[in-house]
Amino acid sequence: MSRAALAFAFLLTNIDVQAALLRYRVSGANDELPSLLRNNIRAYLGEAPVETAAGERFLRQLPKTVADAGKALGYYKLTVDTKTDRSRSPWRVTVVVDPGPVVT
Repeated sequence: MSRAALAFAFLLTNIDVQAALLRYRVSGANDELPSLLRNNIRAYLGEAPVETAAGERFLRQLPKTVADAGKALGYYKLTVDTKTDRSRSPWRVTVVVDPGPVVT
């Protein structure tokens, strides 16, 4: 095995990979949520945090973040309901969005 291969193997064994603290699912109040809105919400929320403090902050900011994602597409009357199950690992977060009408 070459030195480069050994060095690479060493790096792989020393990488600390952390699993996400939570998983979230975004759905519509009536199971109807425009895909553009759903994708924008996911983009605004980004990747799930891996540390507890960051997870708590993520959950506190989640309704405003989802509302901001909706406003960017003209959904100004959007409502958000969240449910969090912390009894499982990773936490399960359900985000239910009622987009309301689009304002143009």
